[in-house]
Amino acid sequence: AYMMKKTNKNNLLSTISSINRETFLYQLNKILKNSRKNIFILGASFKPNSDDIRFSKSIDLVKILQRNKKKNIFVSDPKCYDSIKNLFEKNVKILKKPKKIKNTTYVLATAWKEYIQFSKKLEISDLIDLRYIV
Repeated sequence: AYMMKKTNKNNLLSTISSINRETFLYQLNKILKNSRKNIFILGASFKPNSDDIRFSKSIDLVKILQRNKKKNIFVSDPKCYDSIKNLFEKNVKILKKPKKIKNTTYVLATAWKEYIQFSKKLEISDLIDLRYIV
């Protein structure tokens, strides 16, 4: 994308990047407008079956929620627990597994098999599916 921009060529990569950014902002807006007490992020890694949190949109999302004074944020990821347990401020609780909590909006951020199954047990009004799976 950098080389294409440098040569003043319109390219598919910059278009995709722009669409991804707009989609993220659209979903972020839905989460920020939510009036529930708790927000539970399902998945911290950038993709399922990975412990890699580099460039993770889930991590970005939690940081933005913190900057927007959201309290009671929960994050769960089966492989990233050790990597993320000290990454955030105290208002973010890191759990190894998801659990049902009253007055909570769940955000399916990483398409882990167990999170997809968990999400299917939730009321649709309790879920924001960033992966468009459920």
